[in-house]
Amino acid sequence: MAKQLVKLIILISSISYLSGCITKPEATTEILLTEPVRLSFNVSGKLGVRNSEISESARFNWTQNEQNFDLTLMDPFGRQVMRLTGNDRFAKLETDDQKIYQADSPDALMQELLGWQLPVNHALYWIQGRPDPRQPFVAKESGQFLQNQWQVSTMAQTRLSSGKTVPRKLKMSHTQLDVTLIISDWQFPH
Repeated sequence: MAKQLVKLIILISSISYLSGCITKPEATTEILLTEPVRLSFNVSGKLGVRNSEISESARFNWTQNEQNFDLTLMDPFGRQVMRLTGNDRFAKLETDDQKIYQADSPDALMQELLGWQLPVNHALYWIQGRPDPRQPFVAKESGQFLQNQWQVSTMAQTRLSSGKTVPRKLKMSHTQLDVTLIISDWQFPH
């Protein structure tokens, strides 16, 4: 299970640093950009990754502070399985069996451990249900957009006591890979 979760954490963390094929945007929508994206937050919940070879799930805690991230995955019993920390210039993965892996970026870490990488740098925006404004995107139906060949769908939302509307359930799909996030707690520093 630990090996699959290592792949899972690297996959999810790599979503934070996509650098892939860029297509010309065909449409935009104000709905996707109505609320500003926060660069600092704490979020927790469950995530699942499915394709023809794997079907894994885990609990996660993600703290984003500007460009620095701290992502922890836990097994169903709440035990920490791994922790990924870093930014766009450094990534460090610590596993539950005391192994430590380091690289110049989450992309490089994924390449080192798995031999392949996904083009990803948008998770900071995507988890908030918004396309990365630095890259072209295509607005689809309400709550859906395409960006760098990924379809991101906000499947459910919740309103925080502050009045901010945030995703409660997200699905990100690319070819045969589906990543689903069910978010149980959002916190934004003041």
